[in-house]
This record gives sequence, structure tokens and C-alpha cells, in this order.
Amino acid sequence: MGKIKKYICTFTILFVFLVGGVSYATSPEQQAQIYAEENLLKYLEMVEPNYKDFHYETQNQVMKSCLGEPIKNFIISPQEFDENKDILEQAKPYPFYVFPVIVDGNVITDFTVVLIKGEWQVVDIGGHLSKIINDKSNEVGIDIKDNNILRYAGKTYVIINKDNKEIGYSPYLSEPSTGLEKEKLTTSDILKKTFAHQKDVLLKLKKQSSEPEVRGISSNQSYILSFDQNTNVFERIVKFVSHVYKYNC
Repeated sequence: MGKIKKYICTFTILFVFLVGGVSYATSPEQQAQIYAEENLLKYLEMVEPNYKDFHYETQNQVMKSCLGEPIKNFIISPQEFDENKDILEQAKPYPFYVFPVIVDGNVITDFTVVLIKGEWQVVDIGGHLSKIINDKSNEVGIDIKDNNILRYAGKTYVIINKDNKEIGYSPYLSEPSTGLEKEKLTTSDILKKTFAHQKDVLLKLKKQSSEPEVRGISSNQSYILSFDQNTNVFERIVKFVSHVYKYNC
């Protein structure tokens, strides 16, 4: 039985390479998934004693956790934002992946992996962004992975393309001056009006101060991350194959 499983696993790996190619196995998204899965247990052991602080109802739930598919992140620099364009049209992919942590089919918390200076790092466990996104996805009738997390001017938004129409919301903050309400689905017009308002605020701050940190925020330099990975293609292929055998064979 073990040999049959190994054969199936080997065939699966070959199939992935034939269909998706080397680019799939070595892609940032796939490498982020590998890194997240290989480091999850260590972090679960760390949070288990204080499980309530991480949105678990019981301590027994913690070690039953598994990861869902990562929710992709995008970024728009305020200085490049154009209110006349669609939001996702001008959003750039960002090497920042929020994994839903799931127990018995229910989204509990977040596990966030980021590519920083070429190395994958866990930057967060215990947030509730993926829980909010999951609830909103059920409301809209889409899969959780079809959401787009947008980072703009240091704030977080969720953008959805539903029936070729952009809608979205802010999971954390309201902006009364533009009609944006926390966690309430709204039109792209309201979102773009909010982004334009924030852009104006940042430009005014830049004019009023010569402090480097203000200039950095206005140009969004503080949040720039690269997709360049320090490991070469061969190392990433080896890691992918090793991971598949370890976790699936």
C-alpha cells in the first residue's frame, strides 16, 4: 500500500510540472504556501497556552488547525492613484500572503507570511482579517480566495470583482467624509473617493513638513516589498518536491 501511495505521489508531482511547469513550483505564492505550512506547527505550539487571545474557543482546537488557500495582497501607491481608473487595474501584486487558519471548516484566525529582503517570514498569527473576509464572501456569494486585499497609504481594504463590477469595504476603519463605513460593502466610487481623500491628506502633510517619515508615507516607500527570492530556481524546486513528499505522501 505504501508503494502505491509513493507511485501516486510521484505521478502527482510529475503532473504538476507538466501542467503548471517549473514556474508554478517556484512561484512566490507556492513558496509562501510551503513556508507557511512548514512553520505553522511551531506557531500553534506558541499560541496554544493563550488560545483565547487568538480567537480559539477551546485549547483543543489549536492543534487541529490547518491552512486554507492564501488571500492575495495588492498595493497602490497614493502618489500613483488615479480616481478615473478601476481600482484593481492600477493595483500591483504584493508578496504578502494572508492564510486563513481553519478548524473543522471554520475560519478562526490569520497566519501571515511576507517576503522581506528575499526571505520568507511569518509576520503575524492571530489577526481576524480572514474571518471578516470569509463572512463577507458568504454574504456576496464568492470563494474566500477570490478576494483581493489592498494596501493603500498604510491602511487595509478588500476589493471584490463581482459580475465585472468592483465593490469592496474597509475591514477596520470608517471614513465619514466619504461615506465609507467599517465592514460595510460599498461601491468602487466610494472607495475611490476615500483613496483620493487620503491622497490629498498625505500631500498636505508633505507640504507642511520636511520630515523624512512624512515624505516616506506619502510616497509609500515604507511599504515597498520585492518578489525577488534569495533561493535560486533549483533550490525552490527541491523544496517543492520535498514538501509534497513530506505532507502528501
